[in-house]
Amino acid sequence: MSATLALPLECNTTLYLSVKLACSAASELLQARATVGSCAADTQRSVGAAAAEDAPLQPTVFSLVLQTVWAALQDYAREQNEAHSLVSRVPPEVLCSIFSYLSLGERISASHVCHSWRNASLAFPANLWSSIPSTSRLNVMGPLLARTAALDIPVDLMGVHLDDYSRAVQISDLLKSHMHHIRTLRISIDDSMLPGGEIAIALETRAPMLEHFFLKNDPDFGLLSFQKAIFCGDAPRLRQIELGPYATSWLSYFVRFRSITFISLVHVSTQPSNAVWFALPKFTNLQSLELATLGGSPGRGRIRLPFTLNRLRIRVVDAEELSPFDVVRVGTIASVRIAPIEGTLPATGVEQFLPRDLCTTTAIFSASSFCFRLRQAALDRVFLEVNTEALFSVPLWELTFGSVMSLTLYMSKDSGTLLELHLPPCSNVEHLVLAYASWPTDYPTNELTLIWMTFPRLRTLSLGASSENLPAMSSDALTSIIPRLRYTAPKLEVLRLRGIVLRPSSAALYTVADAVLLEEGYYTVPDLWEDN
Repeated sequence: MSATLALPLECNTTLYLSVKLACSAASELLQARATVGSCAADTQRSVGAAAAEDAPLQPTVFSLVLQTVWAALQDYAREQNEAHSLVSRVPPEVLCSIFSYLSLGERISASHVCHSWRNASLAFPANLWSSIPSTSRLNVMGPLLARTAALDIPVDLMGVHLDDYSRAVQISDLLKSHMHHIRTLRISIDDSMLPGGEIAIALETRAPMLEHFFLKNDPDFGLLSFQKAIFCGDAPRLRQIELGPYATSWLSYFVRFRSITFISLVHVSTQPSNAVWFALPKFTNLQSLELATLGGSPGRGRIRLPFTLNRLRIRVVDAEELSPFDVVRVGTIASVRIAPIEGTLPATGVEQFLPRDLCTTTAIFSASSFCFRLRQAALDRVFLEVNTEALFSVPLWELTFGSVMSLTLYMSKDSGTLLELHLPPCSNVEHLVLAYASWPTDYPTNELTLIWMTFPRLRTLSLGASSENLPAMSSDALTSIIPRLRYTAPKLEVLRLRGIVLRPSSAALYTVADAVLLEEGYYTVPDLWEDN
């Protein structure tokens, strides 16, 4: 026969005391009712039937006992959870770190789970509540902004979308009230009929904490009319401004802020008469400039960029739009990256920006285009989506593959068509890295023939995969293929294989290299556009 079930001693004691207290309270209630019974009866007779039906129900002995016992059990359960739950033992710093991976809505939900989680979420407001994601309903975030303002916490508004008249008025008032502790402000004006006056008043407010400002507006919205200067001329920490399509005409508003070091502009005409090119040199501390062009004929004249620039990024609709830029001035900028918005770049769009005497090249090849980076110490040049036909340009070849000493090539899955090319030798390359996204299963080494490139001065060679699909290769096949790279030395100094499974062993490879190194892992294809 099964044992009789019983409550734990602590629970049994708590329940006993709760029932005892409830019964005592019930006795007091009954005694009170008996004392005023006659008075209560007379009062009830004078009240109408309808009013009697609407009156709240008086507690009964049973409901009073049940309510008291339930409240006591809730208190007991809470105490036990806090004392014994593993969740309550997690340090609040760790909980805060976990919550930081959640979206803002999920963080709010997590903070409502229990007292421990809520206390942890409120203990580190700067980590959890300082960044508000993109929303068109910032007007409902007032309590959150008020809480961060009370604690002097800078907030990042990652996307304030103004697309409704009434909400735009409320949001403008909210921005005005909290501009003093906004660190990042990204505004998108999505309707031409919004209240420009209210928005202007909000943006005329002092912004002592503002560091990053982004604006994108409707093409028919036009410029705001400021009674004062934008941010009242008081934004001492403002470093970055980004102006989206149809907002580049706002650039002159920001000339007064000497702290600005980064500007990003979209839909910029490269006609030298454009007001943008006259405003940019007035930013005396500008270091980084990112441009996306508008397209169209560039016109005559020269675009002279600020002398303080050390970083330039240009995306063009047409390579012809690059012609007005002062090549001598661009040549002094440490980091330059150029890419097409669509299509490919011809050789003429690249050659004028190629400096001499750069010793390292990294290239990523696909079927119809390639990307490459030239680097020497702090100087680097990156060109994305260059048409493969540009390889036949003598000036481009001589300043890139024909002159560098170190070359890294990443071959995509569809780069096999490049084997049909016949190009001059890479006469100065001494160190070569070849990384393939995929290797043919029938003859894994046939792509290494590279009949379109030869390397007479080659000293070290690194082979590997650029994906997690690691190949299995024949060491005997490699020994016959590697010499086809046409190096003149009897043997390579170093042969490095990364993430390649050799069969049967590496012994045969010592006939083509003095040292053979086997490494785990694979080559990661870099994002050449990013700073790395």
